[in-house]
Formats: sequence, structure tokens, C-alpha cells
Amino acid sequence: GVIQMGKVTTYEQPQLPSTTVQSISPVKLVVPLMITLTAGTGGMVTARSTTKMLNRWIYDPGIHIEHSNEHKDDARTTAELVGAIRDALGLNMSDLAAVMGVTRPTAYAWLNGQEPRPDALKRIQELFRIADELTHYAIHRMDMLVKRPVFDGKSFLDRLLAKEDLTGAFAELKHYADKEVAARRVPKSSGKYVESIEEAIGHSMPFDSWG
Repeated sequence: GVIQMGKVTTYEQPQLPSTTVQSISPVKLVVPLMITLTAGTGGMVTARSTTKMLNRWIYDPGIHIEHSNEHKDDARTTAELVGAIRDALGLNMSDLAAVMGVTRPTAYAWLNGQEPRPDALKRIQELFRIADELTHYAIHRMDMLVKRPVFDGKSFLDRLLAKEDLTGAFAELKHYADKEVAARRVPKSSGKYVESIEEAIGHSMPFDSWG
């Protein structure tokens, strides 16, 4: 309805049903709105006032708009990626170089900041994804397990070198590691003592072969 206040004419805000508002396009609403505001009033409609009115009319608190979070590439340097691969997979420098298909000096150069060729960088990124996934399993002493033949006579390192599909390998390795940890907690006097990871590795290979 219209309320007369001296020379100023104001209009009560219409209450539109939510179903009607949602079906009205903002573009289609502008023209009738401007006619309603200007007819018989001699008033002036500005872009700002029109925008405010539109916002009041078509705003629906039930609508929630979320901004998508696009995946961002890892911001670490190549040296940091290579270091993360070495640590997460429990590799010494010789094995690290081998799984990357390069020499030890090249692997050291990458750790010192030298940038690899595009084909080598692709392999680094692939190995980093493997290492990143493996870290979620929190495997105890991966450096002691990486050469253990837990996959039907093949080790995790063997599978890395062969570039095999590692689907299911992480869970299997985690299960094996947990059994090893549990075995270490059993006292030798119980008669159920099982050799620990460190002991088994120490008995099977000389210390200088670890590095």
C-alpha cells in the first residue's frame, strides 16, 4: 500500500513468497521494479538503490554458496621432494638413485638444489605420490622393512625398481610391520619370542650395506 508523508511518498516492501522469488530472474525483475518506483512519484532510481532493493527481495537465506577449493600443487622444491621420498621410503642414497633411474651423484645434486630434466621430474613426482601415501600408514622403521621379502619373495624396493602396481602393497606392508612390532613386545622368556625387525636385518646383512 501507499503511505502519504507530506511531500514524500514511500512504499511498503512487498512480501513475496519464497517459491515465487526463487523463480524470478534478477534481470526480469529490474524493469517492473523501476516502473513501480518511478510511477507517479517523480523520484529518481539509482543503480545503488536498485541493487539494494533487489538484494532484499531475492535474497534467500536457505541458499548457501561455497567457493570451491581447487587442488594446489605441492609447493615444495625438487630437493625437498627428493628428501621426502628418501625418508618416507626408508631408502639409502644408492637405492634412491636406483629407483629414480639415475646415478648417486645425480641424486645428490638434486638434493643440493639442481633441477632435473622433465622426464626425471615426472619420476620424482610419481615417487613422491607413493611416499606421501605411504606416510599415512605410519609404518614403523620403514628403512628396516623396505628390503624385506614380504611380497611372495619380493621386497618393496624390488617392486619400486620394477615400477609395479602397488595397489594393496601399503596395507600389506603395514600389517607385516605391526606384527613385527607386536613380536618385539613379547619377552624372550615366554618362549614366544620372535626376532625383531632390527635384529632380523642385522643378522641378514652387514651394517655397511645400509648406507
